[in-house]
Amino acid sequence: VLTELEKFTEAEALLNRAQANLEKAFGLYDPSVGVCLAARAKIKAKQKQFVEAEELYKTALRYVSRSTRVFGEQFGSYYLITAKADSLSVTQVQGDLAELYVSEKRYADAVTALHEAVKYVELKQGKEGPGLPRTLVTLAKVQIMLKDYAAADVSIGRAVQINQKVYGPKHPETLLSDFAKLSLLMAQEKWSEALIHGVMTSTIAVSVVHNMSPLWIPVLENMAIINEKLDNPENAERHRARIAEIKQFKIQHFTLPEK
Repeated sequence: VLTELEKFTEAEALLNRAQANLEKAFGLYDPSVGVCLAARAKIKAKQKQFVEAEELYKTALRYVSRSTRVFGEQFGSYYLITAKADSLSVTQVQGDLAELYVSEKRYADAVTALHEAVKYVELKQGKEGPGLPRTLVTLAKVQIMLKDYAAADVSIGRAVQINQKVYGPKHPETLLSDFAKLSLLMAQEKWSEALIHGVMTSTIAVSVVHNMSPLWIPVLENMAIINEKLDNPENAERHRARIAEIKQFKIQHFTLPEK
C-alpha cells in the first residue's frame, strides 16, 4: 500500500524489517526473502531506477526458484520435507521483470522473461498447468507490441484452450483469456472480426461476470474503439456510458466515506 502511495522510504523500512525477520527465522537464502527483494525491486522501478530494479528482480528470481528444506514431525520422529518453490511466486517475479522491460521498451527482453516463466510453470505443473494462461496472455500482449501477431495468436489460443479444459468455457478466467483476442484483432486493424468476437464473447460473459464488475471496463473500452472505427458512434457512446456507470458503482459501493 505504501508503495502504491509512493511513500517509498516507509515502504522500504517495512521491507527491511520483514527481510531481517525472515532471514533470522528461515535463513539468508530462503525463497521468502526473495519475495522481499522483488517488492524492493518494484519500489525501485516506480522511481525509474531501472538498473537497480533489474538487478533486484534477478536476485529475487534466484531466491524464489530455490527448493526449501524443512523438518516435520510424525509419530514422534522428525523427517526431512523438500518443499518445491511456489511456481506462482516465480511467475509473478518474472512478470514484474517483464513489465520493467516493457516500461524501458525492451520488448525482446520482456518476451524472454515471460518465456522463462512459461517454461518454469510447465516444469512444475505440466503443459496444461492452471498457472500458465495468465502468463501466456501477458506474453501475447508483448508479442503484439512487437507486431509478432502469429506468435500472439498461438499464445492466446493456448491460454484459452487450457482455461477451457481446467475451468470450462463459462468461467471468468476463460473469458479473460478469450477477450485478449480483441487486442490482437485491433492491432491488426481487423475491425469487423474484432466486433464479432467481442459481441460473441460478451454474450457468454453476461451470464458469468457481474454486470457492474470492473472486469468489463477494458472490454468496453476496446468495443467503443472498434465501433468508432466502424463508424458506429452511437454504440461507442453506449459503451463509454456503461464504463462511467461501472466506475460510479464502484465508488458508491467500495469506497469508504471521508471522515
